[in-house]
Amino acid sequence: MEVIGMKTEENKQFQHAVIYLRTARDPRSTTPEQQRSACLERCLRVGFDATDVTVIEDAVDTAQWSGVRRGLERLVTLDALPPTLLVVWRFDHLFRAPEDLTRLIDAAANRPLRVEAVHGTQVDLETAPGRLRARLLAVLSTYEDAISGRDRVRSDRGDRHAL
Repeated sequence: MEVIGMKTEENKQFQHAVIYLRTARDPRSTTPEQQRSACLERCLRVGFDATDVTVIEDAVDTAQWSGVRRGLERLVTLDALPPTLLVVWRFDHLFRAPEDLTRLIDAAANRPLRVEAVHGTQVDLETAPGRLRARLLAVLSTYEDAISGRDRVRSDRGDRHAL
């Protein structure tokens, strides 16, 4: 049974929470405020105080995407963090490609790091099954990007069967 506002035994090992937000300027996507609010609510629900939470944000303008994710760079270089719970809106916001995930797994090698998605499940990067699940999600995200990019190109050309 989950007790709101109290750390469960499972969460007691985590001393800090990080919210990672990757927001796009797509009118169909959720706003940064909606994502931040839902992620913070998740942190509070599992027993973290708002002062124990760090927010890292990557704003992605898809029209000017350079491939540099400064927020992810900051996240993987936070070696000084204690065991951490990382909360994201959806997994594909965190690792869009297998390379992103590999860097995150490497960063987690020296400390417990569990990733929880507001819209998804949790992935424990300390365990082999957790890393496998994360790798599968990263591959699916890469596939989704490839398909949506292909569909955008077809749509731009006027192909009525694009979608």
